[in-house]
This record gives sequence, C-alpha cells and structure tokens, in this order.
Amino acid sequence: MAAAGFLTGPYQTALAPGELLTAVELPARPDRTGLSHLRMKLTERPVVTVTAAITLAPRGDVAQARLIVGSVGRVPFAAGVDGLLGAVAADFARRADACAGRAAVGCAPSPDGECSADYLRHLVDVHARRALGEAFAAAAAA
Repeated sequence: MAAAGFLTGPYQTALAPGELLTAVELPARPDRTGLSHLRMKLTERPVVTVTAAITLAPRGDVAQARLIVGSVGRVPFAAGVDGLLGAVAADFARRADACAGRAAVGCAPSPDGECSADYLRHLVDVHARRALGEAFAAAAAA
C-alpha cells in the first residue's frame, strides 16, 4: 500500500479491523539529498508538521523536491513543488517562499479550538519555508 493512501483521517488508517502494520519499506535516499522535518506543538498533538526533501543534480540545481504538510488537516498532503525544479542557490529562497505560500493556501485546515484556520495557514507558510531551506542546505553540504 502506498503511504499516500495509508492515513484516512485523524488517528485512522486504511487497515481493516484485525490487520497490523508489520513493515515499512523506504527507498534508498539519493545522493545529494537533504531532509528537514519540523513540527510545532501547543499541547500534546502537533498543530503543524512539515517535511521537505531536496535532491540536487551534479551541477547544483534542484532535480527532485517533495514537501509534505501534516497535522493541519484531516490527512497529510503533498504540496506542489514544481516551481523548485531547476532552482539554484541564487534563486532557491525566492522559489521556496512561493512554494511555501502555495502550500499554505492549498492546505485544508481543521481548526480544533487551539488555532484558527488563518493561523494554521500562517504556520504552514513559515514552517514550509524553513524546512525547504534546511533541506536545500543539507543537500548542498552532502
């Protein structure tokens, strides 16, 4: 089962009653890949979780990118990152800012009484921007 279809709602999975997850297989991380995983908690449950992965081509431009946003809505979602492909150090921050802004607009917040939908979108924007920057820096240093 693909990871994207595993989570079906808060604390809910696609497993049938009696089924148990016994293994998770992850592909090897490509060379020149940086990861960043950030979360913010106000209480026990995170209000925002963002994971970014950036892989650089040999010439230093972005060859692959992923941005996953969780804890804000019912299920995690993959934000669009096409605007990051081909980015180099000189223009990565500008492109990452735009990508983070689109992720914030595109998320479907489920306010739980701790934060408004607008504040959750703001948190996605801030954390996505930071995670993308950290992942790019880690990839460049690899």
